[in-house]
Amino acid sequence: MKIYIITESARTITLEVSESTEIMHIKFQIMINEGTPIELQKIVFDELELEEKRTLKSYSIVDNSTLYLFRLERQVGEADMTDEQKVFETYQNL
Repeated sequence: MKIYIITESARTITLEVSESTEIMHIKFQIMINEGTPIELQKIVFDELELEEKRTLKSYSIVDNSTLYLFRLERQVGEADMTDEQKVFETYQNL
């Protein structure tokens, strides 16, 4: 199924996923496509912030649903790379 993610800059990201896809996987795909670190992503559907361990099905997200991506501000002192960023860096260098 396809889902659409609208960014704050009104850009649309289209992803091909299954109903069993976890939100963390969606965030990882956004990190690959947009470069937005996972910990700075807030994904909203039906006015709810989506939890990383839950699936699309658990939120009743179906084919052609639209989700909204908000970029959170990095907190002061967060200069060190997170584990997700390290994975992304490694993936880019393959």
